[in-house]
Amino acid sequence: MLTNFASNYDDRASCSIRKPNGEIIVGGYTKVNGSVQRIALAHYKPNGQLNTTVMNGGKVILTLAGTPQTLQHLKWTANGKLVVGGYIRFITNDHFLFARYNANGSLDPGFNSYGWLGTLYHESEIDEVRSFEILPSGKIFAVGVINPVYVVPSKNMVLIMLTPEGILDSTFADNGMKEIKFVNGVDDIPMCSLLSGSEMLIGGYFDDQHGDVEGFIMKVNQNGTILWIQTYQLQGYKTYITNMIKLTDGNLLACGFCDDGSNTFPFLLKVTTAGDTIEEFGDNGFVIIDTNLSTRGAKLVETDDSYYLLANVIGPFNIELYRFFKNGDPNTAFAENGVMELDNNNKVDDGSGIYWLGGDTLLVTGTSNNDFALWKVNACTEITGIQIPSKPEPKAFPNPVSDLLTIQGIEDFHDVDRIEIFRTDGSLAWSLTPGNYHHTGDRITIPMNFLNPGAYIVKIQSEEKQRIFKIVKVE
Repeated sequence: MLTNFASNYDDRASCSIRKPNGEIIVGGYTKVNGSVQRIALAHYKPNGQLNTTVMNGGKVILTLAGTPQTLQHLKWTANGKLVVGGYIRFITNDHFLFARYNANGSLDPGFNSYGWLGTLYHESEIDEVRSFEILPSGKIFAVGVINPVYVVPSKNMVLIMLTPEGILDSTFADNGMKEIKFVNGVDDIPMCSLLSGSEMLIGGYFDDQHGDVEGFIMKVNQNGTILWIQTYQLQGYKTYITNMIKLTDGNLLACGFCDDGSNTFPFLLKVTTAGDTIEEFGDNGFVIIDTNLSTRGAKLVETDDSYYLLANVIGPFNIELYRFFKNGDPNTAFAENGVMELDNNNKVDDGSGIYWLGGDTLLVTGTSNNDFALWKVNACTEITGIQIPSKPEPKAFPNPVSDLLTIQGIEDFHDVDRIEIFRTDGSLAWSLTPGNYHHTGDRITIPMNFLNPGAYIVKIQSEEKQRIFKIVKVE
C-alpha cells in the first residue's frame, strides 16, 4: 500500500504505531511542493487501506508557522488520543515539538490550549525530541537532544516532563527540563526509550568526535535521577544503539549498527533490565549480522518463536528483514539464508516500523519512492497482499562499482535509445549516447569512472520500455 499526500509532494515515514484494534498510524513529513516540510500522518485500517472516516480522508498535515517540521515518535494515551513528538524550526532554531490529536485527527485544544507545544531549552540552537513515554499519571516523559551555543560544540541529552495538559511541568528539574551532560565535547545522543514501571530506560550512543563511539542504555526515575548506566562497544567498532524492545522473558533486546571504518553493519544486543549482557545470547550478548552492504539496524519485533530485525540498506536503498531464533542464531530456513529483501521494484525504500500480526504474518511500515508504504509479509513464504512487484531479472554488477558497470539479461532491449544516470535527489548526473557505452547481446557495459563516489540511479531507456538500477559508486 502506497500513500502520497499530493502528486508533487515528497513524503517520508519516520515512525508508526499499531492500535490494539489493528489499525496503524504512520507518521513522518511531507515536503509541500517539494520545499516546505510539514508533519504528516496517515491512518490505516487493519487491511492496509486508508481509514477515510478520520482525519482528512485518512491523512492529515500539521500546518504550523515554523518549518521544517520532523516527526520522531508516536504514542497513544489511555483515552485514545495520539501524542506526537519531534521538532519544528522557528527562524534559525529547532524547537522541541509536541502535539496531541483527537481520534478524528483534529488538534486537541486541551493540550497547551492550541493542541501543540514548541519550546526551547534556554539558548540552545538545536532542540529535538527523540522519544517519549506516557506515564500512568498522564504526564509525558520525553528524552531529546540539544546543541548548546554556550559550551564546546557538542550535543547533550535533555529530559523533558510535560503535564497531561501539555505544558512544561514546573515541579520537574529546571522548570520541566533537565540537561544531562557527561563530558564537554562529547555528543550524548538518545535514540529510544521504554517504560519500566514508573521509570524510563533510554538507549543511544556517546560520540567523542575523535573516532570512539559507544552505545549506552541507562535508567532514570521520574525525578530525572540516573539510576544506572551501561556502555557497550562491539570489538572496538563504533557502536550505535538505535532501538530496543522489552521481551516476554523480561529482558531487553536492542539493535543498531557498528562502523568498522569502511562499512556499517547491524547488530543485536540482549541485556537484562539492569543492563547486564546475557552471555548465552549470541557472542556474549551480541549478534553481528555479516553483510557486504552498508546496513543499519532499525526496528525489532518479537514473535512466539523468533526475533525479527528490520534493517535499512544505505547503498541500494532497500529494506532487509532478518529472522533469528531466540538464542541469537540466524534462522537460515527463512527466505534466503535468513534474510528477506523488501524491494519495491528498484524504488528507494526505507523501513520505519515492524509489527507481528500473529502466526507467520508481519507488517512493515516505511517509505517507498517518496510515498508512505506498508508491506505485509508472510514469514514462511514471501511478501503478500500489498502488491509489491517482483524484482526484474536483469542484474547489474559489480555493485558497488568503481570502473565498469555491466548490466546483463536485457535481451528484450533491441534498440537502446539512451542511458541516464541520476543522483538520489533526482538531478541528472550524466546522459550517455550510444557511442559512450558498449552494447552486445544481453549485456551493456557502462563506464562509471567519471562519477564521484555515492549512490546513483541508472535508467536504460528503449523505444518500448525502461529499466532502473540502483548503484553505489566507490573509488
